[in-house]
Amino acid sequence: MDQALRLLDIMVKTGIVPDVYSCNSVASALCQQERYEEAKNVFFAMVDRGTTHTAVSFTTLINIHCKQGNMAEARLVFREMEKRGKKPNITTYNTLIDGYAKQGKMMKAHLLKKKMVEEGIEPDVNTYTMLILAESAAGKINKATKLFNEMQQKGLEASSATHSILMSKLSKQEGSDPAHPSRVVVSLQPTKGSDIISKSAHCDNAC
Repeated sequence: MDQALRLLDIMVKTGIVPDVYSCNSVASALCQQERYEEAKNVFFAMVDRGTTHTAVSFTTLINIHCKQGNMAEARLVFREMEKRGKKPNITTYNTLIDGYAKQGKMMKAHLLKKKMVEEGIEPDVNTYTMLILAESAAGKINKATKLFNEMQQKGLEASSATHSILMSKLSKQEGSDPAHPSRVVVSLQPTKGSDIISKSAHCDNAC
C-alpha cells in the first residue's frame, strides 16, 4: 500500500496526473486498512488537481466518514454526490444505512431505505441484514421480524447468523424455557415467501 502511495506521489511530481480509477483503488485499499485520514488525503488531492470524482469516489469518502462515526459529514458528501449528478448506487445507500444503524439512528436508516426504493434501487440482503440486526440489538423485535418477513417475501435469503441472532432475541422476548412444557415455541421458517414466526402453545394438560 505504501508503494502505491509513493507511486502516486512520483506520478504527480513528474507531471503525470493519476486517473480517478487509480486514486479510487488506492483510497479503497487504505480504507480496508483503516487508514482513513490517508484515504481522505487522496481525495483532497484529487480535488486540488481538478480530477472528476466518480460514484465510487463519493461512496468511498462516505464510507470513511461512516467508519469514523461522522454521519453529518457522510450525509453532506451524499448530497454533494447527488448535486453533481453522480447517482448513488446500492453500495452507497447500504454504507449510509449501516452507519446510521450502528449509531442507533434507525429512523434515518429506514428513511434511506425508503428513498432508495423511490429511486428505483431495491434493497438487497445486506440492506435487510443491517436493519434487522440493528433493530434486534435495540430490542425492537417486532420491527426486526417484520423486516425479516419482508425480505423473505422478496425472495432474499438471510444468513444462518442472522437467523440465529433473531431466534435468540425472539426466545428471550418470549421468556421461553426449554424445560417447561407450557412454553411458547418460536421457530423461524426460512422458506421463501413465508411468514417467519410460527407460535404454538403447549398446555400442561395436553393429550
